[in-house]
This record gives sequence, structure tokens and C-alpha cells, in this order.
Amino acid sequence: GDLLYDDLMKTYQKAQSHDKHQMTPKEIQYRTLKNACLTLLGQTHSQEVLQLCGNQFKNARNMTDTMGALSAMNDYDQSIRNTCFDAFYQKWQNEILVVNKWLALQASQKIEGALAKVKGLLTHKAFDLNNPNKVYALIGGFCNNNPRFHEANGEGYGFLAELILKLNQKNPQVASRMLEPLSFWKRYANPNQDQMKRALMTIQKAEKLSPDVYEIVSKALK
Repeated sequence: GDLLYDDLMKTYQKAQSHDKHQMTPKEIQYRTLKNACLTLLGQTHSQEVLQLCGNQFKNARNMTDTMGALSAMNDYDQSIRNTCFDAFYQKWQNEILVVNKWLALQASQKIEGALAKVKGLLTHKAFDLNNPNKVYALIGGFCNNNPRFHEANGEGYGFLAELILKLNQKNPQVASRMLEPLSFWKRYANPNQDQMKRALMTIQKAEKLSPDVYEIVSKALK
């Protein structure tokens, strides 16, 4: 592990030194290599790597390096990570597509308590339940966060069911699309299978279900 760490660090530094912030194919390749190394280094959760991410974020002159730094530090539960994510939002808050990437990245955070963070983002001004792309970025992003969405306590499923019922009244088409992660419940072992089925039954029993949502839930529970 240490040998790989040292090699990745050397490759990162070397690629960094070749990057003169131009848009030439060679430099774009160096940036790609550099950020691939940083992503792998981020998995070590070392403080040295966290500092490296913070420095790259601070000195970034393009979106590749900015997003590379944020991605690599995403799974650190530390203030430097949160400070960088906040700074990114402040800078790009008026660019809808960039903000959606920011939401999706936060939804993919693998730390304990990731669900609480996603719940917190529901009230952030960057999020709007009436905007399908924001729903897909944040809620859809969390559903793709396998270790956290599928925690054995079933809280991720309950959270999704609750949101589907809210969406059912606002935009039934989005609500029915968001049902997909739960509809594969038979593929999972217990306790997940039971918890997913329970979430689907909660939706099915709700009043005033749209025809779209009702049809998909009923098919899923057959």
C-alpha cells in the first residue's frame, strides 16, 4: 500500500509540474492523469492528501482541477472539505449545470451520516423539489450511493419513499422515475429486501396516488 501511495504521489507531482494551464492535448492528458492519481490517493484518507486537495482547489485555473480536488476530498468528513465545497457553491451558484454537479457529488459522499447531509441539502437554496434535474442530481445521486442508500437500517429507503410521496403531488412523472431504485427489491437479500418492500408498501397505501406512481408500485410489488 505504501509503495503505491509513494508512486501515485510522485506521478501526481510529475503531472502537476508538466501542467502549464494550457488547453493542448498533452496538457489535458497530464491533468487527467494528475486527477486520477488524486482520486486514488483520496481513498487513503491521509491528511497529506487532504492538504494536497485543498491546495489544488485553491490554485485551480480550470474546472477539471477544481472538480478533481472536490471529488478526491469528498469522502473526508473534515472542515477543509466543507470549506472548499462552500466556496465552490458561492462562486458557481448562478450556473445551474455546475450546481447540479455539486449536488450530485455531495449525494455520493460515502461517510457515515451521508443521509443527514442529503436531508440538509433539501433546504439549501441550491435545491428545488420542483426542478426535475435537481431531484435527479441530489436524490438520484444518493440512490446510486450504494453503501449509504442500502444501509441495513432501511433509512435510505424510507427517505426515498417520503420524497416520492411529495413528488407524487408535484410531478408524478418524476415521482414514478424515482421509484426505480426500490423496484429492484427482489434482487437484494434481507434485511434490505424487507425494508425496500416496506417502503414500496408505504407508497402504495398512500392516498391520492397518481396513476403513474400507483401502476409502477403495484407492478413492483407483484
